[in-house]
Amino acid sequence: MLTTAILGFALGGFTSGAARAFGAGDCNMFAQSNIARVQEISIDTGGADFGDFPHLFGSPLGKAIICWAADGRVAVRGTLFADNFREPIQAILKVRFRSNSGTWTPFAQGDVSGNGGLVAFQRFFRTSPRGQFNRVQIQLETFRDSALPNDRAITVADEIFRR
Repeated sequence: MLTTAILGFALGGFTSGAARAFGAGDCNMFAQSNIARVQEISIDTGGADFGDFPHLFGSPLGKAIICWAADGRVAVRGTLFADNFREPIQAILKVRFRSNSGTWTPFAQGDVSGNGGLVAFQRFFRTSPRGQFNRVQIQLETFRDSALPNDRAITVADEIFRR
């Protein structure tokens, strides 16, 4: 029984709890009457994940959200996880918005570093500038420091979400 409790604690990485996801009430950056749609998302790549708590067995069980406003704006809210249980890793989240005219905003970035063993996490929130936006691009990257020269991040997910 003690072994099961220790194993569950280690695999849960301090992030266990009731499954939850962000929802329409978390789109409070816009007036509630201005919310056109709330899109729940989860991206699970192994080393870098985007969603919400709990994060068990290397995967987020809760959902991040994209808040699509009726006035054309959009926002992204969720939790970035770095979850390599064997070695240190940095998880990098990049988010940008595409206007109806096809112009992309610069990437907004968040990151979190894990030391191996326990799950590290960082909350992320970004709202588009004023205007009409119809796409959100979310990229996840991982970075592992090594003795080799010219280390660089590796893109592990690149997804586009549509209004």
